[in-house]
Amino acid sequence: MAAATQPRLRADRRQRRLHPRQGRRGPASGLAIRIEIRVKPGAGRTRVGGRYGVAALVVAVQVPAVDGRATAAALDALAKALGCHSRDVSLVSGATSRTKIVEVPDGLGERLQELLES
Repeated sequence: MAAATQPRLRADRRQRRLHPRQGRRGPASGLAIRIEIRVKPGAGRTRVGGRYGVAALVVAVQVPAVDGRATAAALDALAKALGCHSRDVSLVSGATSRTKIVEVPDGLGERLQELLES
């Protein structure tokens, strides 16, 4: 009889598909900065720096935008440019968009400002 009192899960509820690195939170300390990046797939070389619009950081990657590979490459390139682990950079929104919102560790504000100005 105990099984009958447990709440049942709704079978019709669909779980939202996430990018492999979307949904994870930032660093273990819990403090993070959310920034907007603009990904340019298929570039001649991978580079991080410059502005797109008012406040978006430009991340150019060589990988084409197929099956989320450009997003993964952009997150790895951003982590390398910031000097942190790739596990500390997480995608918040924009898995299929060129403009994405990303969380990075809190102590990297100065480095982000340098990249935006370069």
